[in-house]
Amino acid sequence: MKIKIANKDKVLLEKISALDYKLLGVGWSISNILDFANKDYSKIVAFIEQDEVIGYIIGYTSEYEYNILRIGVDEKYRRQGIASALIDFIIDDCKIEAIFLEVRSSNNAISFYEKCGFEKIQVRRNFYTNPTEDGIIMKRTINNV
Repeated sequence: MKIKIANKDKVLLEKISALDYKLLGVGWSISNILDFANKDYSKIVAFIEQDEVIGYIIGYTSEYEYNILRIGVDEKYRRQGIASALIDFIIDDCKIEAIFLEVRSSNNAISFYEKCGFEKIQVRRNFYTNPTEDGIIMKRTINNV
């Protein structure tokens, strides 16, 4: 198992796109991911097992923050610390003071994020559609800068 920055690796980006679609039914297309990967502020990271992407995190840095846009782990590999390892990699790799994410209020991952040190800081009422529900903004403060 290894973690690798995927921004410049088209094969990894294609695998991330495929896994994103598999997990969500709707995902970022490969052209969207390739376009985003070329931005100076983007950081896309893959968790690789036997040449397959089994987890990923997509986000961007701004000043001393990292904003998670997408994070996913193949269902067969969940509850093995992969998502935590991806978040830890971002903390170690980026000089950041905080990580932010937004999640649907019904998402079961909220308890995982709280275990990882994220706190709910804001509610966006009726932010999501299909179905309509609130968005929860969460923040993890980093003390290693």
